[in-house]
Amino acid sequence: MVDKTIRPMHVSMPSWGVSVLESHHASGFHMEPSQHDFLQAYYVLEGEGVVEKNSHRIPLRASDVVMLRVGQPHRLADSQDNPLSLYVICVDPEVYQFDPDLSHWTPPQRFPRNRLLTNQVRSILRQLIYEQTLARPGCAVMMRGLALRLLATLFRSTEATSKLPAHSSSADLESLVAVEAYVHELRTSFYEKSSLNDVARQLGISRRRFTQLFRELVGSSWHDHVQSLRIEHAKRLLLDTDHDVTSIAFDCGFGDLSGFYRAFKRATGSAPQRWRQQYNHNERKA
Repeated sequence: MVDKTIRPMHVSMPSWGVSVLESHHASGFHMEPSQHDFLQAYYVLEGEGVVEKNSHRIPLRASDVVMLRVGQPHRLADSQDNPLSLYVICVDPEVYQFDPDLSHWTPPQRFPRNRLLTNQVRSILRQLIYEQTLARPGCAVMMRGLALRLLATLFRSTEATSKLPAHSSSADLESLVAVEAYVHELRTSFYEKSSLNDVARQLGISRRRFTQLFRELVGSSWHDHVQSLRIEHAKRLLLDTDHDVTSIAFDCGFGDLSGFYRAFKRATGSAPQRWRQQYNHNERKA
């Protein structure tokens, strides 16, 4: 049986600066206004309540993600009928202070709900808990790396949705947020094997709706956009490295060499090795 509490848990930060707490609230849970000298990210497992910060009362429900900046006064208040169960990820600012984007970032009151972000947060959180529980050699490095990955993921999610237009319904907005976040994520994951059906299923959107929203945001089909990202990366590798063409095809996510040759020639008019030689020849002439 899960132990439930009526008071906030004490945080004992380890030397590597990352800790995960699991807090299950009993009916009658009470928290005085408090603040901490480390960053906190809440992931709501179940239940309902509010977090009070910056004079705002932010509703909480399952799968919500809320971040509290260092030194931010806050207080949790639970629903009496359905108290909160949540994970709290605590990160010492020393872990991320080298990155000016993260150091000066002002997170939203609550992160936009979309299936892609929820799945990413859950995955990183499970890895953090796994590492913290087993405490194997290398645990400190792994937990720091995972904490940075979590912060970067949340930061990019806000960058991706900061300029989204108003939509007619919350369902439409949630779908648009999910696709916009996926488009940004695709910039660094285009080499992974996937399909249109896989992506739509991952985001919880019909294939038809995903295709429509993707084309509105990007201006081309999913397949064409993925191919263009792969070809542009292949060009960078051909110009900036001496990697073999076979290795480049693999690095860019092509399943076989012949498919890479066809896609590259369709996009550039030349085979990869000839394109590299032509560029190097033009550079020498210049």
